[in-house]
Order: sequence, then structure tokens, then C-alpha cells
Amino acid sequence: MKLLHFTLLLCLLPGIAGAQVDSLSQAAPAVPAQPPVVTSVKNIRADAANEIHLGDVIEVSVQHLNVLVRQNNNDTARIQLFLNNVPMSSIKAFQADTVAGKLVFKIARGYGSNPWNVFYQSPFHPTMVAESISIGYPSSGAIATLVDSKSDIRIVLIRSSYLVLALCLMALLVLLWLFGVKRGMLKDESLLPDIQERPYSLGRTQLAFWSVIVALSYIFIALVTGELAPLSTSTLVLLGVSGVTTATATLIDNNDKLNNKNRHQDDEKSSGLLTDLLSDNNGISIHRFQMLVFNIILGVFFIKQVLTQLNMPEFDNNMLLLLGISNGTYAGIKLFENNNTTPPATPPQAPVNNPS
Repeated sequence: MKLLHFTLLLCLLPGIAGAQVDSLSQAAPAVPAQPPVVTSVKNIRADAANEIHLGDVIEVSVQHLNVLVRQNNNDTARIQLFLNNVPMSSIKAFQADTVAGKLVFKIARGYGSNPWNVFYQSPFHPTMVAESISIGYPSSGAIATLVDSKSDIRIVLIRSSYLVLALCLMALLVLLWLFGVKRGMLKDESLLPDIQERPYSLGRTQLAFWSVIVALSYIFIALVTGELAPLSTSTLVLLGVSGVTTATATLIDNNDKLNNKNRHQDDEKSSGLLTDLLSDNNGISIHRFQMLVFNIILGVFFIKQVLTQLNMPEFDNNMLLLLGISNGTYAGIKLFENNNTTPPATPPQAPVNNPS
């Protein structure tokens, strides 16, 4: 009988032990994973510990980085930087050590993205205080960070020394442009011997206008940011339209010469830049006024965007079409510009006395 009781007890022991293990596992909940947090940011360059420039490489320390990466399928290639809670899609980690909790980023503008436009508001405010620097995935956003304004880390958007150099080079380019103007670069082809008396050409002035603006803008952006900005499609269109218009106007002028037309450019002296640009053989013309106004409007917006965003502007296609239409109208009317020019009067001939 005792042997039977002992045998039954042995059979029941595994079940009792399993029940106790199950109750213990239910009573002791799993320890939740610690949330990741950015603890520090360091510039790899030793001479710029608390400053971050474009082109610099920074190391970001993240506590429990392995937890964040594990939650995102161990994909470290999509981790991006967040500056002041703005996702910087162009700045992604190119090195990751999940064990040590280290991420390495290169600070680059990435002109195809617009997040930097939030920070580039004026070339005369070259630095900003980093209110927060964090990392994260595009789908989940930035994680918690201990790097805030108290960390006294400054983002150097514009290099002040390069700004001075850019202004000097721009001034030199302007002087060269003025020298070209003095030598008749913007003047129409004319039979007048004195270059300064020749009228100004609207086509050549437009080409010089956009050439100088684009060149100055490109030099300014490159030297101030330390990066070469890609030329936008709008920039190429503006240069192309002005170049084609100038070439067309030159061909028309040469054709008038071959046909021995009496060109008003050969007879009329310059009346000043503005009057010359607006005038043809019939005086001030509405199509020239339209072309001049549209160029000025686009030029103002171009310069404004360069100064506030430090990139080559991209215009709406309709705005470029508007300029193209005005240039086409100018070239079309110029074909007939000298058709109605009054030829020089023929002096009356003296009567011929026939001998009687």
C-alpha cells in the first residue's frame, strides 16, 4: 500500500512542478526594453568640438541603440539625423556600431531636398544654436535626446571668411562687367564712329543681365557654403532664352545690313540706357517694355532666393514660359523693325539748262 502511494506521488511531481513554474513565469513579467536616447554629439575634427560645419563628420552616441535597430529589422542604412526636430533626409548614417552605440554622419546639404531651407533665411546670420540633435527612422521620427541648447553646439551655416572672399570676387566681376559696358559690350552694331553714341541693345543687355546674376550667385553660394550648388533647370532655361534671343536679334541686324536697309541704329544716337532699351524705330514700344519688366521681376526673385536659401532657384514653368513669350514677341517684331524706316531724303537736282 505504501509502495502504491509512493508511486502515485512520483507520477504527480512533474505536473506539480510544471504548474509552479507556470505560475512563477506569470507572476514575473518580462523586463521592458529600455528606450533609446541620444546622449552626446561630437565633431570628429578636434579643432571644432562645439561647432558643426557643412562637410564635417560627426559621431552621435546613442544609449540602447541596439534596441532601436532591432525594432527596425536591423536596418541601419535608413537612420537619419534630426536637427531642431527637422528630419534631414540627406544626412544618413554611413557607419553604425550597435554594440558601442555609435553612429557616424557626414553633414551635407543634399540640394535635392528642402529641409535646409528652414535654416537658410539670411546670409548675414551665419550660425544657429542647435536646439536639439537627434536621430531616428523616417517612419518613426526622432528619438529622445539629451543634446539641446544647453549643450552649446552651433551649426555653422555660412563661413564668415568665405563670405568676405565671395563679396570681393563679386565686386571684381562687377568691375569687369562695367569695363565691358564702357567698351560697348551692350551697344548695338552701328555705323556711328563713337561707341558711346551707339544705342544700347535690349538683347545683349538681357544676356549680360542673366549672365552676371547667375555667375555672381554661383560664386556666392560656392564660397559661402563650401559646396558647389548644382545648376537648376530654370537657370539653364534663363541663360538659354537670353542667348537665343541675342543670337536671333544679331541675325536680324545682319540681314538688314545685307539688304541695305536704312537702320535706325545707324542714325540715332543713344538717349540713355532705359530709353534705348524701350525704343525701336517708332519710339518706346510696348513689347520691349513687357520684356524688360518680366526680366526685372524674375531677376528680383532670383536674387532673393539665392540670398535666403543659398541655392540656385527653380521657377515655375509658367513663369519661364512668360519670359519666353515676351522674348519671342520681341524677336518677331524686330524682323520688321526697320521696314518702315524713312530713307534719307534725296537732295533736289539743279535744273539742267539746255543750250539753245
